Amino acid sequence: MTFNRYDTDCPCKGCEERYEACHDRCERYRAWQATVAKRNEARRAAYENTDVLSDAQKRHIWRKQRYSRQGRKLSSRERQ
Repeated sequence: MTFNRYDTDCPCKGCEERYEACHDRCERYRAWQATVAKRNEARRAAYENTDVLSDAQKRHIWRKQRYSRQGRKLSSRERQ
């Protein structure tokens, strides 16, 4: 599912029929809110499927583990 990330304007912007607390009755707002909910759910699912650590962080962890197995000392910069 693809979304236009710039299409975040609420349909209430520039609405001529707008009045106080009209969101619960406005069909355009309900449709927009459903679209936003789908987009947010897709983002949550994508975030859960991604790895938190970057490749550079993984390489650093692997290097520390390899050095430890080999009995080598890490430099002070690599200990972090």
